[in-house]
Amino acid sequence: MKNRLHRWNDKLVNQSGRTTLVKHVLNAIQVHQMSTFKFPDKSIEELERVQRQFWLNKTTRNGIVITAWRNLCRDKDSGGLGFRDLKSFNIALLARSSWRLCKQESQLWAKDLKVKHFPNTSLLHAHEKKNATWAWKRLYIIIAFFIDCSFWQVGNGKKIHIWLDKWATGVEEQVTLTADTNLNIQDFNLVSDLID
Repeated sequence: MKNRLHRWNDKLVNQSGRTTLVKHVLNAIQVHQMSTFKFPDKSIEELERVQRQFWLNKTTRNGIVITAWRNLCRDKDSGGLGFRDLKSFNIALLARSSWRLCKQESQLWAKDLKVKHFPNTSLLHAHEKKNATWAWKRLYIIIAFFIDCSFWQVGNGKKIHIWLDKWATGVEEQVTLTADTNLNIQDFNLVSDLID
């Protein structure tokens, strides 16, 4: 990103031009990497610092900044300029990739990840392996976030595990059976087993 900035002569670009360059060029440079990897917080802070300094037309850290960068990252309707919060943007792109991995199981890239990381289960039931790659460990954090913030909509119930998935609205905790229950839980694994 810094190499791209050196080519632009920011002294000849006005404030609205710098705003457009930050929103539509600088934020677009790292989209592919952000949709694949969870960026470390230090990297995101550095990217935001570079964008902020370019937008403020500053090459040094001297001077007074009147408005906080997080305020400029708000929507225009909320009084900001609509710059992206890169940490939230990174999480959103990874959540989208996780969703695509769940919904496009027949794609080659999805089959490859399934064979390598969760061969005997679905993505939503995959456990983090100790010998997993750095990229998969970072993606697993987003998958856990994805699981916590979603629930199943029951159709035929053939992919929904009764005891593992959130499929009943209003139930926050995982359902457990008490010792006095006469049900054989081996007979009931999927929601489709409960549907007549």
